[in-house]
Amino acid sequence: MLLTVSSIVIAALKYNTSSLSLITGYSQEEKIEIAHRHLIAKQLAQHGLTPEQIQIPPETTLEIITRYTREAGVRSLDRSFGAVCRAVAVKVAEGQHRDGKPESADVTDVEASGSFDLLDSTDIHLHFPAGAVTKDGPSAGVAIVTCLASLFSGRLVCSDIAMTGEITLRGLVLPVGGIKDKVLAAHRAKLKRVIIPQRNEKDLEEIPLNVRRDLTFILAGSLEDVLNTAFDGGFLCKRGQELLNSKL
Repeated sequence: MLLTVSSIVIAALKYNTSSLSLITGYSQEEKIEIAHRHLIAKQLAQHGLTPEQIQIPPETTLEIITRYTREAGVRSLDRSFGAVCRAVAVKVAEGQHRDGKPESADVTDVEASGSFDLLDSTDIHLHFPAGAVTKDGPSAGVAIVTCLASLFSGRLVCSDIAMTGEITLRGLVLPVGGIKDKVLAAHRAKLKRVIIPQRNEKDLEEIPLNVRRDLTFILAGSLEDVLNTAFDGGFLCKRGQELLNSKL
């Protein structure tokens, strides 16, 4: 029985090997046809663009194929269209941003104090590529807002700090998962302080004692707690409506 199975496997491998030698890649003309029938439309949809905003003529497709994607299939060609669409999407977003931005808005007005309100006079467009890891999105909430605060204020975030936490539109910091893994990663990176959501305090019990001794933990309940820790000397935020308690 074993010999029979082995014979079948060998015969199958020989057949597959001989068959593979007959498979050829797409011709340039076939790649152009596939691109304009399927790939371009897919990338436009994924990047929120319309045919009125971007046109890729066959001549351009051919140049991409011959200069940047020398392959048998069309995967690299598809990725190249994605890169083109991302560049156009950024320009479209910047155009809308400039048109909608009031003349009186000036970021330099708030750089001496470090105080700003993201919603006062600025529209912000955040684009996350489809290739991003979905579950990492909420956990990066406080880090994203901190990056924006640094960008608009011109101030640097402390280099010895790590952070995680979901954030609401009203500035509440909500709990996230994977605290142990994230703290251990921060420890391996030789960071000294870690900001975690206040409601994740119980998860610190899972952290090895030697790691906890090496780190300082900041329990954040609001955006104000995060920014005051992330920037030397604190960070002055404009207060709008009072924070609402969340039942999440």
